[in-house]
Amino acid sequence: LAEVAERMRGVVRDANIACRVGGDEFGILLPESSAEEAELLGGRIAAAIAARPIPGAGTLLLSAGAAELHEGDRPSDLFERADDALYRAKGLGKARTVLA
Repeated sequence: LAEVAERMRGVVRDANIACRVGGDEFGILLPESSAEEAELLGGRIAAAIAARPIPGAGTLLLSAGAAELHEGDRPSDLFERADDALYRAKGLGKARTVLA
């Protein structure tokens, strides 16, 4: 997990907020980005993680869900849309980013 987090931090900008959500799931808040930019970032993070094997784990593939904050959203609304998109990505065969 530490190696994945380090590779992820190497790709995200300083303006972004990266954190561990739980288990093997991470979240990134992108206050200055659109959903399309989040999708591109998902691809860059996936490439950084898959670039070389991680000791003890091998080559890992990234699944990601992205969602935009809508006016009137509660914080949980954003998280739930992103989480639903993540599980759709996993269901589609992993190694992809799905927009909510």
